[in-house]
Amino acid sequence: MAQKSSDKISIIGSGLAGCFLAILLANKGYTVDVYERLSKEEISDANSKRSYNITFRTHGIEILKKSDVWGKLQPYLLPLKGAVTQLSKNSKPIISLIPDDSLEYLSVSRTDLLYVLLKQIDAHPSISLQFKKSLLAIDKYEKTITIKDEKTKAIKTLPSDVVIGADGTNSTVRTFLQQGQHSTHSQEYSPGGYKQFTISHEDAQKLHLKNDLAYTWSAESEFILAFPNKDGSLSSLLILPKDKDGFN
Repeated sequence: MAQKSSDKISIIGSGLAGCFLAILLANKGYTVDVYERLSKEEISDANSKRSYNITFRTHGIEILKKSDVWGKLQPYLLPLKGAVTQLSKNSKPIISLIPDDSLEYLSVSRTDLLYVLLKQIDAHPSISLQFKKSLLAIDKYEKTITIKDEKTKAIKTLPSDVVIGADGTNSTVRTFLQQGQHSTHSQEYSPGGYKQFTISHEDAQKLHLKNDLAYTWSAESEFILAFPNKDGSLSSLLILPKDKDGFN
């Protein structure tokens, strides 16, 4: 049962986390404004550097079913039977299959998942999603946020009872919330980087890769992940260190 609330919630960032959280909060009766500094086209770009697949197991599937997203997302989901891991060139593959047919293991492209979330947001009367809007400031004491329209360059200060940062690793929200506080925090960055690529349906057949298994090929400090798509291709990630033996 939805709860009616007068609290105004602002979410900064319209990626997967920001969009899904907006839907969950709106379903509970909250009014939610989502602000995104990029355009809708940039966020939805299937060729963006973050278009690799996402897999869901028990807990992820459960929360999707509790929301209004599950029914719309089902046509885009690809059931998986398990995973294959190869630890070295000369080792035998380790095949890990799901032991129980009732335990679902599902793959979906990031682009398709975001498409479904954005459609749900468009249809929800309690969510306003605004693109090309950058966060300039948060006033914790006055409970306001300052937003810049990247198209018109207009700047507005708006009331907001709750501000949630869903704006990624280099979060602008985090910076503002830590101002004036005695806080200790640290950030660590992976020594590796990644490039995405696609294994075509034709190449997958030549390599005898199945469309119901996720794949990992690993070495000492690098590896490849590959997740199947409905068209028989695999969305893949190459992870390498950022040194002379890697991407540098």
